[in-house]
Amino acid sequence: MPGPAPSPSPPAPTGLATALIVTLALAAACADRSSPDFRGSISSTPSITVDVRNQNFADVSVYVGRGGAWQRMGDVVGNTTSQMEIPSALISPEATYQFRVHAIGSSDDEDFVSQPVMAMEGDVIVLTVAPALSMSSWSIRR
Repeated sequence: MPGPAPSPSPPAPTGLATALIVTLALAAACADRSSPDFRGSISSTPSITVDVRNQNFADVSVYVGRGGAWQRMGDVVGNTTSQMEIPSALISPEATYQFRVHAIGSSDDEDFVSQPVMAMEGDVIVLTVAPALSMSSWSIRR
């Protein structure tokens, strides 16, 4: 007497189905997982952007100073523009910042040091590095 017929196994996924499954899995893994707080806004860390416009031929290092301590923000290649952020640990209400620009590889000790800049969260500081470092300048966009 023959036994019950074996149940058919499910069909193996096709190449298209496999590609779709992998794509969905990657999309889920890369999705932004930030969630709004109870008021409905997305919480963020404070930020002040520094837009460095290097009009000098030399690459430069940019530093930010607060309270007598200097912290390197990064380098900007000659004749290019770069955006940087003041480190969030340095940002506080009513704080003033200074900027130092040093030409990389220069034997000249002539660095540009800005006057104290009072900036608030959300401001954009435009730091223009002139061909002669001593002629560099800054401005604030609010």
